[in-house]
Amino acid sequence: MSDVASPRSSLSLRWRLVLPFALWAALLLLLTVWILSDVTPTRVLVLAAAATLGTMVLAFAVGIGLAGRVRRFADSAESLAAGHHIARAPQSPADELGIAGTALNSYADYTQTKLDDLRAQIRARRQEVTQLTSAVMSVPEGVVVQDLGGQVLVMNPPARQILGASQSATDLTALTALVTDKLGEALAPGIYALGDPLRVDMGERVIQSQVAAIMTGEDVRIGTLIMLRDITPSARHDRARATLIDQLDGVIEVLPPDYAEPLRVWAKKMRNLDSPDSQTLLREDSAFAVEALIWGVANEWRQIAKNHHLEMQVDVKIRGLSAHGDPKRLSWALGAVLDNAIKYTPAGGQIMVQVREPENNAITIRVRDDGVGIKREELAKIFTRFYRGTPEMPDGRALRVPGMGQGLALAKQIIESHDGVIEVKSRPGSGTAVYIRLPLHSER
Repeated sequence: MSDVASPRSSLSLRWRLVLPFALWAALLLLLTVWILSDVTPTRVLVLAAAATLGTMVLAFAVGIGLAGRVRRFADSAESLAAGHHIARAPQSPADELGIAGTALNSYADYTQTKLDDLRAQIRARRQEVTQLTSAVMSVPEGVVVQDLGGQVLVMNPPARQILGASQSATDLTALTALVTDKLGEALAPGIYALGDPLRVDMGERVIQSQVAAIMTGEDVRIGTLIMLRDITPSARHDRARATLIDQLDGVIEVLPPDYAEPLRVWAKKMRNLDSPDSQTLLREDSAFAVEALIWGVANEWRQIAKNHHLEMQVDVKIRGLSAHGDPKRLSWALGAVLDNAIKYTPAGGQIMVQVREPENNAITIRVRDDGVGIKREELAKIFTRFYRGTPEMPDGRALRVPGMGQGLALAKQIIESHDGVIEVKSRPGSGTAVYIRLPLHSER
């Protein structure tokens, strides 16, 4: 902001008000001396009339002049406040009002400069957004951009087609509701598996959804990017293959051992290759802290549990334990267990993640919920890929949740690939407890 000029060479506002009356008083004094030199009724009357009328005229003139200047100053200030940035206050004569006008004009010039800079930045950002939106719209796969609250900002035509939205729909709130409805609460707004592709069953179609965080240059997350692909043909092929392998298992049981064993090995390999995105394959092999893994997964899922009005607690009995394997895959497996606990626990429930003291050089992780539970006849099938049970609320209503029935099946494969064991105990209406046992890491 430029310095405000303060010209003191001119009369101040105080003297501009006082000086006219001082001069008028001096003139009246001279008139009084003249009258006293020869007092007559006429001269006294002239003095009284002159004093009265002169004072009134002088006061009126000074008041009108001052009021006019104040009014012009106020009009300028009101115009600036109303957004008329070219308005300026009068700066002369250079008394207090003139100095105030100069200061106001300097501030208006400063504000105008900043406003021009801001408009230039906004134009540049709009151009960048337009270019980014054009790029998103031209991507052949489905793309959805959300803010941190899960509100849809951009949805390109392939994504609209996959999700069944009108290509001309402009209501972002409706599009946000559509994403939540189609992809499930696990994706909008509570993102828990950034980077890992997930399959979402949409009835007649199956889509693959992959989520990434949108970060600023300062590593601050500002939104979410969801990539969508229609993988219905691949999913149908996987289901057909899984069915074929299940049927083969039944045949193997009745074959002689010499024929059954090679087929059993082949069937096991086929199951391990059944995941097209290799979610279940062990990718790393290193020692990791069990406590860090537990807290890391729990903190990722805590907000999602809160969104479902559930309380999540973590209880680690002993610290400093380490296991050997792929912590990322194990985190995914534990996340799949927590995902089920959240989905099948009504609002107001509680989920407990507990690490018990080690036994026989193995650690046990228990995930306990007080949800709807699993029917006895369904317990043996929960690790079967694509299996969806028929959970019921306490009042007998069917509980419908998003998903394809792959979470526990893939979690079991991951845990068993780490020489671990996963077991489930449950009772309808009382909740479910999942036990994961993993061997502890030992120095070699």
